[in-house]
Amino acid sequence: MQFGRASNLRKHAEEKHGGRLHEHKYHPHEWIPLVLGFLFTLATQMRFVSPDCLLAYCHATGLTRRDNQRGDLETLALREFTNILTCTPGLTSQCSFNTLLDFHVLSHILPANPSTLLIPPQATNPFGVPLGSVGQRLVVDAHFHLDATLKRERLSTFSELAGRWSSVADYQLVASVNNCCFRPRNSSSAAAGTHHSYGCHPKLVTANFDIPDAVEEVLSLVVSNPRTVAVGEIGLDYHHRTTPKLRRAQRDLFTSLLRLAVRQNLPVVIHCRGYGTGSADADCLEILREVVPQFYPLHFHCFCSSISSFHSFSSSFPNSIFGITSKISDTLLHELLTLLPLHRVVLESDAPFINKTPFDLSPTIERIAACLQLDPALVMSATACTAIRFYRLQPLS
Repeated sequence: MQFGRASNLRKHAEEKHGGRLHEHKYHPHEWIPLVLGFLFTLATQMRFVSPDCLLAYCHATGLTRRDNQRGDLETLALREFTNILTCTPGLTSQCSFNTLLDFHVLSHILPANPSTLLIPPQATNPFGVPLGSVGQRLVVDAHFHLDATLKRERLSTFSELAGRWSSVADYQLVASVNNCCFRPRNSSSAAAGTHHSYGCHPKLVTANFDIPDAVEEVLSLVVSNPRTVAVGEIGLDYHHRTTPKLRRAQRDLFTSLLRLAVRQNLPVVIHCRGYGTGSADADCLEILREVVPQFYPLHFHCFCSSISSFHSFSSSFPNSIFGITSKISDTLLHELLTLLPLHRVVLESDAPFINKTPFDLSPTIERIAACLQLDPALVMSATACTAIRFYRLQPLS
């Protein structure tokens, strides 16, 4: 098995870590079982059937690339993975963390070509989504608006909507997240068959907007629906003409809803749009740094901003993920995917506002696959796993 090649591990330990191992009184024969033990523990925690599956997934989604642009992200990705571990022997000090959790060991013992990886079909999460298995076409739509979509499609229920899509789709929708952030809200805001996120869109803010009332409404929706997985979308929108007073009101609402999300321990879906002096990106980042813990789960919805803003958001909040829609330009998509591994990417239709039809993710999937030179099925399963992990999704009956 790939992870069991002790000779490779020993060689890597001696060549790459000899100084640190000696300094901290580690020896290669001790380091090898510690690394293997960590991989076994991590694979179990992440619901992989073996460390081989974990390593293959890490490699296929770009976690182990060693070019200069990926260097910092390797560390961040590794730290993100370790956040899900409650207690692992050997991770009690900074020196052992730096020694044991060096992702270069993974890239050292894995094949260079991810297309050659074969992952057992039983390596799945609770939805049965194979973790990187080419040939499986299973997706998660991480952001759509059910109320508006049902109105546009002249349907009454989510089941009708999903049934219509499944009759024409060439892949299976295994989960979706309905973002209920507009008023008035109707019965579909708590519909069965999909997961839900509740918020208040910044465009709703008017001169006499009642912020406490809006926050109380969101709280009521969040706690009353067991299928709630996040707060959002919330944020700032300076794209259309807004006065300084309205921008202040948007910031106050955003701050209040962020505090609500943190109290409820729910991920946050962030809408951030605006350009020029005093842009929404800068204000959004300032508020997030003030209110949200560094490793809090943030979903930057429909990311179409600059690479500079991406760096700011990503480095400030290393557990954040980024939603990709068909709206993103080819240039930005290419630049983003050179920096962003697939374990931090989710697919969004944002129906009916960007894609008219919900769950229609094929164009975005094909563009990402072409950019990364990967099989589209691998893009599907990798991004589906990201959404399932981030939102802690479970199958709905």
